[in-house]
This record gives sequence, C-alpha cells and structure tokens, in this order.
Amino acid sequence: MSVRVTPVTAESEHQAEMLRSGGVRGNYFHRHARELLVVLYTDRWTLLFDSGAGTPVETRAFSGSGAVRIEIDPLSAHAIRNDGGAELHIFVTGDPENGSIFMIDFNHRVLEIDKQTGALIQQVRARADSPNNLDQLTSLYVDASGSRPVLYMVNGGQVLRGALPDRPTPFRPASKAPAPSGTNAPGGTSAPASSTPAPTSVP
Repeated sequence: MSVRVTPVTAESEHQAEMLRSGGVRGNYFHRHARELLVVLYTDRWTLLFDSGAGTPVETRAFSGSGAVRIEIDPLSAHAIRNDGGAELHIFVTGDPENGSIFMIDFNHRVLEIDKQTGALIQQVRARADSPNNLDQLTSLYVDASGSRPVLYMVNGGQVLRGALPDRPTPFRPASKAPAPSGTNAPGGTSAPASSTPAPTSVP
C-alpha cells in the first residue's frame, strides 16, 4: 500500500482539469479502486498522502516546471495543494492497467486514447451547428459506471453532459481496382468515362 510518483516525458503530455492558485484537490481515499493522476506544473505545489488509516501523513513538494505521474493504491488518502501562482493541470485516468485515457485537446475536442498502446481511439467535438463550441474546455469527468460512458465537460460557465459515441469502425483502405477507361464511340472518337458526382451534405 503506497503512492508512487514517476516522471512523465513531453511525449506523454495529458490534461483534464485545472487547479487554481491556493486550491486543494482530493482529501479522500478510494476503498477498492486504484487511481492514476498526471500533474503538469509550472510553479510550486504539494502532494499529501498516507498509506491507510492510522498512518502518518507524508508530503512531497514540487517546484519549477515539469510533469509527474502519481499512482494511488486503495485506502491511501491523498490531496494536491497548489502553492504557486500558476494553474496546475491535472488528469485523472482511474485504474492504470485498463481502459481509456480521455484528454482535453487544445483544438476544442476530447480525445479517447487507448491506455495500453497510446493509440487514438476517437475524437469528440461539437457539431458545426451546435450552440456549444467547446472553445473554453477546462475540466472533464468521465462516468464509466453504466453501459455507455458519459462525459461531463466544464466549458466556460457551462457544464455539458453527453454520452460517449460508439467506437468507430476500423479504417479500411479503398480497393485498388483499375480506374475505368473511355470507350470508343461510333465514328472512332473516344467517349469520356462516366463518373458519379461526390455526394453533398443534406441541409
């Protein structure tokens, strides 16, 4: 029963929520689940944790800039305190061994990433005609307790809720059949090959 902290490289950058200066996140423990946090920082902050009921509280202070991954075992109480003047970016992924990672992208979308392989599963963004532009995303929570995960997104002064779409079907490249060629019309002239216009979107 412990809390493990390991460095995160630039290639593993994650973001899910922001903790403002002076704020505290946590002060609780999970009875059964393990939790994985990723913290991106550019100023001072402190991790506080214990190893279960009746054990002393330990602290680990961070400063400067960087990123760390924090693995938290069941029954270990934990909290993150922002001691600096800059916002902390915190990403929560749940069990570090299974499932997906959900990331807020800077291009107004949410990305679902396979936790084991790092492969992009799908991206979620607002429809072009939606009144919600997702241009102020600051926090994301994923409720995976039901048959279909539900996303809760903090977007400016709104909290938006939406079910996660089905995973897209695997990409299949187009067949490599030879392109049709023109046919000889009466009189010996060559007629152009027929073509079908590309479909247009329906209003």
